[in-house]
This record gives sequence, structure tokens and C-alpha cells, in this order.
Amino acid sequence: MSRRHLIMLLALAAIWGVSFLFIEIALRELAPTTVILFRIASGALALGIYVALRGNGFGGLRAYVVPLALMGAFNTAFPFFLITWGQQYIDSGLAAILNASAPIFTAVFALGVDHTQRVSGLRLVGILLGFVGIVALVGFEP
Repeated sequence: MSRRHLIMLLALAAIWGVSFLFIEIALRELAPTTVILFRIASGALALGIYVALRGNGFGGLRAYVVPLALMGAFNTAFPFFLITWGQQYIDSGLAAILNASAPIFTAVFALGVDHTQRVSGLRLVGILLGFVGIVALVGFEP
């Protein structure tokens, strides 16, 4: 991994990680749906400016409006709502840890649904190590 890629990865991790703190702060004064509206609107504005500055235009996206809207609803808006609603009741650190565990649950789900996926020793070790990490961060009391 190049130095530039490492810096980009660390910046992305910082941006994603701090979002949970800002959600917690915003929830002190705003309803969860308002927080989500601001998050999605600011992201759409930033992407719109980026596309406009590149000069590509939006014409090529017209054929994909419905699939993109569905993907945006289920892959972005709905999870944002669940995270923001949940953060009314749990700490932002716990919300970040639980959100970061999604790839582990996705791997387990894929093994159960897609029977072409085989459980190799390395995959199993990775999944188990991920679960151990979650338990270590969240805490475990028998």
C-alpha cells in the first residue's frame, strides 16, 4: 500500500468514525429524521458539485434513476435512519463498533445463503477473530 493510499484510508476512517460523534451531538437538538435529511442532502450536494465540476453532466444517469433511488434508499437512507434512531439509546462509540461489525455479519450471511462459498480455514479464522474483536471492544459479561 502506497503512502498516499494509507493517508486516504486513515482520512476515511477518521471521517466515518467522527460521524457517530456528530450524530450524537445533533440528536441533542434535532429529530433523527432531520439529522438524516441533513446527512443525505449534504452528501448529495457534495456529489452534485463534484459531477458538475468534472463536466460529465447527469445525462448518463437518467436510465438508472430507479435502481439508484432504490439502492440509495436501502443502502444509505434506511441504515442511516437505524443508526441515528439507535444512537438515541446507546453511546456513539458502541454504535460505531456495531456498525463496523457489518462486514463480519455479511460474511456469515454469505456463507449461509450462497452455497458456492466454502468455509476455508482462513475465512473461519477471520470471522472468529472479528467476533472476538467485537466482544473485546463491546465487553462481555457472562
